[in-house]
Formats: sequence, structure tokens, C-alpha cells
Amino acid sequence: MKKIFLITLMLLGFTTMNAQNESARWSFGGGLSGIDFKVPTTKKFFNFKGVRASQRYFIGTYLNPSFNLKVDFAFGKVWFPEVNGYPDVVAGMYDNKHIYDVGLNLEYKLNNGYILKETARVAPYLFTGIGTNFIIDYGKSEGTDINAFIPFGIGLNVRISNWLAVNLQSAYKLNLDNSFDYTQNTASLVLSFGGKSKGAEAKDILMDVIDSDSDGVTDLVDECPFAAGTENMFGCPDTDGDGMGDSRDDCPTLAGRLINKGCPDLDSDADGIPDDKDSCPNTKGEKRYAGCPDSDADGIVDKYDKCPNEKGVASNNGCPMTPTAQNSSGGNSMDTNINGVTPNTDNVVDVITVFFGLTSDAIPNSEKEKLKKVITLMSSDSGYRALVKGYTDVSGNEIFNMNLSLKRATTVWHYLINNGLSGDRADLLGFGEYDQKPSTEEVNRRVVVEIVK
Repeated sequence: MKKIFLITLMLLGFTTMNAQNESARWSFGGGLSGIDFKVPTTKKFFNFKGVRASQRYFIGTYLNPSFNLKVDFAFGKVWFPEVNGYPDVVAGMYDNKHIYDVGLNLEYKLNNGYILKETARVAPYLFTGIGTNFIIDYGKSEGTDINAFIPFGIGLNVRISNWLAVNLQSAYKLNLDNSFDYTQNTASLVLSFGGKSKGAEAKDILMDVIDSDSDGVTDLVDECPFAAGTENMFGCPDTDGDGMGDSRDDCPTLAGRLINKGCPDLDSDADGIPDDKDSCPNTKGEKRYAGCPDSDADGIVDKYDKCPNEKGVASNNGCPMTPTAQNSSGGNSMDTNINGVTPNTDNVVDVITVFFGLTSDAIPNSEKEKLKKVITLMSSDSGYRALVKGYTDVSGNEIFNMNLSLKRATTVWHYLINNGLSGDRADLLGFGEYDQKPSTEEVNRRVVVEIVK
């Protein structure tokens, strides 16, 4: 046994080991076994003096990363207690008998990927199972003593290659019949098969040890084998520090987002609003206007402002009010479309009203569900258009209310286009205090979206 331990230590010093796994599902082993019936009475475990050697053979199969199943068989001569009548024995007296030992064992492997790596150099395991033995004395007439037992043991596989290993195992076998407990210590060689060819195995072993850039990730799995990186970046560096390795980064020198494959958001006008969310992608604007500018700060973006450099009102297409901007009844024109077009309101498909807070142009969260209905309906027919009409109550002055009504319509319009509606399918109108509803002031703080065909 001392020689076996020395050999094992030598193997640990210069071999690369792999555990039995899916690439080598079967194993066959054979070796020497020492069966000792003295231990339960002497309590001297691993005292091999006087233990007779027997042969041991087994065949095992891989079940999953945690478990192997093994059929174990041993036979040879043992020193069996000389008995007056079970359980009484004659102290210090043993008979020379033959034993045939057969068991079915379930092994729990510690190199299961949770405790130790599956490719650990040394693969320890625990096992138990069920078995039976046949005790035969060919020189006497007592016949054959057949007993059942449950083994409890530990073992160790030291892998030399994918197909060869050294196995050390020790078990205590608990007797279930009118017989005696005993121990069994074994050393065996194990052959694994049912996996890759020798040529493929040699190639794998070679690739397992080659690491051209010395980054700890072998070339076999390193996406940048000649540039030192990290394991979580698949062996590649992350030059721009954006969390995506260079091998998978479409813009390796520019920090970006994972959703853009490592590239920054495209922002042609450098206004901080990505082009895919910018209604004016080539003109620097403001976030509150979906990326469009409002040069005269009158609340009407330049693309809809007839007088982009003069502060005006929505009722006059973004231009200042003039004495001639009157309607036929002599009052101010409160129903002008900011595009300068009076839309056709025939064939109205649906009307949806969104309510606002006092002097506010922010859409309440409770009202956004209504606008999702607008988007769904508009998406169902490309011929539909939306008339977005803003209103206010009568508090405040008339000009303020006109501007507020247009801001509310603009906010609704921004919400629609930012959620998938094309901007050229909507017309914005500001009506201010016009068309008051005879209820509460709250119902007049509204935007009416009319969907027309």
C-alpha cells in the first residue's frame, strides 16, 4: 500500500487530470483489495497486518455531473472470525475462508462543478449502495454463508488522462444478517471509454495548455488569443471600457451601449437626443420639444412656426398678433391650425379626450392609457390622421391660455410620435379658452384627439 501512495503522489506532480464526464461515460477498473473482519472488534482501522489480498473489478457509468453508478465485485481469501455461535467469537481466532463480494454503489462526486471543478486534478467522491457476500469454507461442511450489507465509503480518482486513472477507495460494510461487519480498502487502475478518439483527445490536451497571450484564458476558448484580456470578456480586452469586449464591440474605441453592440447612440446634431428619438435629427434642439429648436422661445417649434425668429402665438401660426387677425365675428381667431391648414373633420373615426392639471402641459400618468389607444388605432390604418386640439379653462389671460393650449397639444403630439406614430400624420391646433364646456373648470383643461379618415 505504501508503494501505491508514492505512485499517486508522483502522478499528481506531472499529469493533467480530467474527471469522468459526458465525453467518457463508461469506466472499467481492476486492482487489489484488502478485506478485514478484524476492524469491528479491534477498532484498528488501516492496520493492514495480517490482511489477505483479494482481487477487485468494477464497471461504472456516468449519470450526471454529480453521480456515477458502479457495479463492484471482489473475491479472494479472508480471515473470518471463528465463532461459537453468532455473535460470540473465539477471541483472536480466525478461519481461512473464501469470499465473493458483489455490490451496486451510487457515487456522489465532489468534482461536480459546484464544490470542485469537473476538470479537477483529484476527484474525490462518497458512496453507498447495497450488496451481498458469499463466505465459503471449502475444507468444512458448513456450506455457504450468504449475507447482505450496506457499504459506506469514500474514494479518490486521480486522472492520468481522459482514459486512465488511479482509484483509491475505502469502505465500511454494515452487515444486515447474522454475520459480521468488515472493511475493504482497495487500489485500482481505471480505464474510461465511450468518448473522443485518441487524436481528438491529444488535440484537446494540447489546446487546454496553450495560452498565447498569457491572460489565463486558453486559446481554445479565447476570442482574442493574441491580445491579453479577461475571462468575462471571453479573453479579450475592453479598450473603451464600456463593458463589451473588443471581439464583440462594433466600436471598440468608442464607449457605447450594449444594445448598440458597443457603439454610442447616433446624435447627428449633438443635442443629446439620439436620432431615433429626435424629431429634428439634423438641427440642434431641446429635449422637451423632441429634439427640435424653438428659436424665439414662444413654445412653438421652428418647424411649425411661421415666424421662427419672432415670439408669437399659436392662433397666428407662431407670429405676433396683428389687428387683422380677427375672425368674422370680430373676435380673435382661436381655431387656427399651426400648420396653416384647416383640416377636414369629416369622417371622424374616434374621439379621445385627455385631461390636464391647472396651468400644466404635462400628461398625467392616469391619462396615458388613453393615448395608447390612439396609437393602436392609428397603427391599424395608414390612412388615418389625428387632429390634436388643445384647450384651457378661462383662468389667466387670453394670450397665456392660447399658448398653454398649444403646449398641451404639442405635449400630446410628442408622446404619440415618441411611441411610434409618424409626425406627418397629425395636425396640431390651439383653441385656448374657446369652446368652454358647461361643467367644471377641470373638463376644459383638455386635449381632444380626433382620428379622421
